Amino acid sequence: MSAVPALAARRAAVATQTPPALRVVPPPKRRRGYVAYLTTLLVLLVGGSTCVLCLRTELARGAFEIQDLKSQLAGAEATHFELQEQLTLRSAPDWLAAKASELGMVRAEGIAYNLLEEGRIVGSAPVAVDPAVAAAEAAAAAGEATDQAVAATSGGDTVQTAPDAAAGTTGEGQ
Repeated sequence: MSAVPALAARRAAVATQTPPALRVVPPPKRRRGYVAYLTTLLVLLVGGSTCVLCLRTELARGAFEIQDLKSQLAGAEATHFELQEQLTLRSAPDWLAAKASELGMVRAEGIAYNLLEEGRIVGSAPVAVDPAVAAAEAAAAAGEATDQAVAATSGGDTVQTAPDAAAGTTGEGQ
């Protein structure tokens, strides 16, 4: 069994066949040309460039907004630190005591508490007196004592002081 006789038979069949008849092939369809291709390519290129330009413009605008917000934040932080420093200075005991004395407040000598539920006061608090007012009252009292001493040494003559003159009374009745 050899493959040689089959091969020989095949060659003989191919040699006896007649070649197919030639025919005229129609020309290929004409292409539209490169105009449509180039137009599409140009539109895509211009559109893409426009999109990139718009995106870059928006990014630049965003960068300016970020810069403005950063400067506002820096200003707000500076204001915050300045206010924090003022708060620290104004919460110092010395400053509070000076401001309270400017407003006419005096230091309390004792402390008393009101117990509302029980209806009583715990502790004792003397009446607070401003040292400047106390000194002025002491000086006024000393002035009256001097006036009375002068009246006594002058032989009992009537001496009117300014408040007595306004009231229409004499110094003897005091």
